[in-house]
Amino acid sequence: MALLSASRYLTEVKAALTYTRSKMDLGETNKFGKNVLDLPRGKIFTTLPAIQEVYRQEEKLLNAMRVPMPNDANWGTYGLQYIEAMAMASSGIGAGNCEEQAAIAFMYLYKHDIRPIDYMMIPGTHAFVVVGAAVRPTSHNFNDWSTGVAMLCDPWGWRAEPACNICIRYSPTKMGSSFRVE
Repeated sequence: MALLSASRYLTEVKAALTYTRSKMDLGETNKFGKNVLDLPRGKIFTTLPAIQEVYRQEEKLLNAMRVPMPNDANWGTYGLQYIEAMAMASSGIGAGNCEEQAAIAFMYLYKHDIRPIDYMMIPGTHAFVVVGAAVRPTSHNFNDWSTGVAMLCDPWGWRAEPACNICIRYSPTKMGSSFRVE
């Protein structure tokens, strides 16, 4: 697999951030300063009930796909379906925290044939996307995958930057589930 240039990955990541932001009418529930009065008029949800509805919709979509609910044991098998369900539910309602926003960005990049692409989670902390990692990212090989052309796509934090910055913002030694498409 031939990697793209760092500037091409960065351009695509910025486009994914803009696309994801366009889908977030209500946004996230876990950022300080969120004011319900600032939400678009005509919306029937406030952010917290909207996120709860996103979770219900994700479960409905997974049931319709006949895919079990996600856990560490089946993430590798059903990762793409989980990510797709999160993106669809979150986009439809216009709300989502880091996991859902990363799912929207992942699906945008996936549909635009940007490879390799990794959906990554730090359990209980954060979720984001990495594009252009030369090897499959894990917590044990951070230096192998975070350098070169690899770019971080973090819609929740509105970050498009070299993946090596992950160690500044998060603890790469605590990486949890991830899903890769080459």
